[in-house]
Amino acid sequence: MKANRVSWAIVLSATSLLSGCMAASEPASQGDDAANQGRAIKGGVEATDYPESVLINMKQDGQVVSACSGTVIAPQVVLTAGHCVHGFTGWDVIAPYAGGQQAASSGSAVYDYAEDGDTVNPDQHDVGLVFLGTPITLDSYPTIAEEPSPDGTEIINIGRIRDGQFSDTDLFKSAAIAVQDATDAGYPFDYIATEVIEPGDSGGPDMLVGTHVIVAVNSGAGGGTEVLARVDLLAGWIKEQVATNGGAGEPGSDPGGDPGQDPGGDPGQDPGQDPGQDPGAGGDCNGVDFVGQCQGAVLSWCEGALQTVDCAEMGMTCGFDDANGFYNCLGDEQ
Repeated sequence: MKANRVSWAIVLSATSLLSGCMAASEPASQGDDAANQGRAIKGGVEATDYPESVLINMKQDGQVVSACSGTVIAPQVVLTAGHCVHGFTGWDVIAPYAGGQQAASSGSAVYDYAEDGDTVNPDQHDVGLVFLGTPITLDSYPTIAEEPSPDGTEIINIGRIRDGQFSDTDLFKSAAIAVQDATDAGYPFDYIATEVIEPGDSGGPDMLVGTHVIVAVNSGAGGGTEVLARVDLLAGWIKEQVATNGGAGEPGSDPGGDPGQDPGGDPGQDPGQDPGQDPGAGGDCNGVDFVGQCQGAVLSWCEGALQTVDCAEMGMTCGFDDANGFYNCLGDEQ
């Protein structure tokens, strides 16, 4: 699979601001946080047995600016965190373990999440949905939990960072960890657990061990603990949104139909293309191809449509990325 064109050094920098850290009053100590470095998705393994898990790249004004994780819960509906939806205007979704299927979106919904800050709002449900312009088809789709999980229930965290290393191609699953109701910690709509997720894992599913039942989505972490936004509290709303946006469909088939909104991605982009093809083929890019070019510190390349990034805004320079074979924003380490 050809690597996504955008510089992940830029995305990772933005992600750390948007991943939803816990508020300053989190109950765990800094000592606990240090002790947990190197654990699960910290230490996880590839989530190849969860084909519904996806990479989500978020856009503003047509430009990828940050990243999250998520889950395909219906052919044209992706579940993620509310803060991976609120404030963004577009999303690219990649399912690496479902044949590399890709789709784009400009449609989304949150139940009530409207926090613009860098920390999780404990008084809102950090759950969001992205509606796809073209379906991602699976043999089966995961189930949304409709009942609360008792304290001590074991779940699997899924996200796209392992031991601090951001991935634009893979997702990782943790070892089983126990969750508890987070009400006493000040998060009445969440579960709480020992910190495993990292910035960029936001929105990834939390599955009951041994199942494909989603009980929560990764919300925020800090101080040795993590909070996970419960989906059972919004199960009815999620079902309504699925029904309005393409429906549950038949597993493994194209559900077709109008998803109820216009989530059809950027003009000229083919989100369903073979990931092995050059995403810069075609489109109105003024002669710029996928390899791209530098004009001073401004990077431009063709990926369905002309994309530009000012590398200087990230403290980086524009140059040729030998490792990937295209022009990119380069940091000191490159």
